[in-house]
Amino acid sequence: MNCFAHELTRAGSQRQHIRLPHSIAQLKQVAGEVAGLASTHRTTVMAAYAVLFTFLQTFAIPGSLMLTLLAGALYPLPVALLLVSACSAIGASACYILARACGRAVVSRLSPLRVAAWRREVDRHAHDLLPYMVFLRVTPLFPNWLVNVAAPHLGVPLRVFFAGTFLGVMPPGFVYVHAGASLQDLTEDKFRLWTPLNVAAMGMLGALSLLPVLVGRWRRRQVLALHADEGEVPEVVVDGERQPLLG
Repeated sequence: MNCFAHELTRAGSQRQHIRLPHSIAQLKQVAGEVAGLASTHRTTVMAAYAVLFTFLQTFAIPGSLMLTLLAGALYPLPVALLLVSACSAIGASACYILARACGRAVVSRLSPLRVAAWRREVDRHAHDLLPYMVFLRVTPLFPNWLVNVAAPHLGVPLRVFFAGTFLGVMPPGFVYVHAGASLQDLTEDKFRLWTPLNVAAMGMLGALSLLPVLVGRWRRRQVLALHADEGEVPEVVVDGERQPLLG
């Protein structure tokens, strides 16, 4: 009976400290409490983590960065990175589906200039959307919430959106997860994830993600030049429809 009462008291104490962290100090406290639970209730803790992370991504609620650091503190790097990437892709796809149901007018009111600019870019990359989606996730050209909300109204298929998100969040996710693995050594003053080295690494990865786009564009131009000499207009099939091949 005393053991049961002790467990109830301990569980109540843990619940008081388990909350969405907003600082490194809070994150350390949460990590300490959750780490104990994860050792005895691994599946439950991972499922709860996945639900919370996916919820934040679905409704564009801040907090994903802290949860990514927490994953690095709780799990081995490959497991943490896979978990974060999967939750990011599922949550972003849920946001995509909700945004598609809300209508195009809502998106236009959010940021019409940015949406118009991205529409032109999507049209340019109609034949290589997956590498372009990866590029958008790796580099901070557009806020993630805007990409999630605007994508369904710009002709980006859900399957391409999901795959591009899953692959694109891995490079920055690696930086955060790796930092979370040494969480106890972090302080508010030392919390500088975007060091010059990390920024250079992200820039290099962004450039590499664009490489398939550039190669594909070069090949299309070669095909266009060849058919132009023969007086023909080459076509490709996009989503079941035949469209002229663009350069």
